[in-house]
Order: sequence, then C-alpha cells, then structure tokens
Amino acid sequence: MLKVSRPNVYELNLDLFYDYRNNVKLYPEWQRYMRELQPAVLVVWGKNDEYFPESGANAF
Repeated sequence: MLKVSRPNVYELNLDLFYDYRNNVKLYPEWQRYMRELQPAVLVVWGKNDEYFPESGANAF
C-alpha cells in the first residue's frame, strides 16, 4: 500500500510504475554515466524499505 499523503502522489506513482519498463531499458546508459562521471550521490535506504530491497542497495 502506498503510504503518502501529498496531493496527486498516488497518480504520479502510477505513472512511474507504468513507465518502469522504459526505466529498465535505460539502466545500461545510467550505469555508464555513473561509472564515467562518478557524480556525488547521497543514497538513503533502510533495511525494511518496501520499494528498494537490500539487494538493490548493495548493488548500488
């Protein structure tokens, strides 16, 4: 269940979930960008994160 209370967040998340297939297609391009340019990134993640599992955090 989506746990957000801001206006329109539910609709925005539906759009994001629907378009996830295009997100995955771009992974190689994003991974290349990260490797080559190494931009500063702050990743906030919690062990019980429902949306970004531990395996994804470790891979990142």
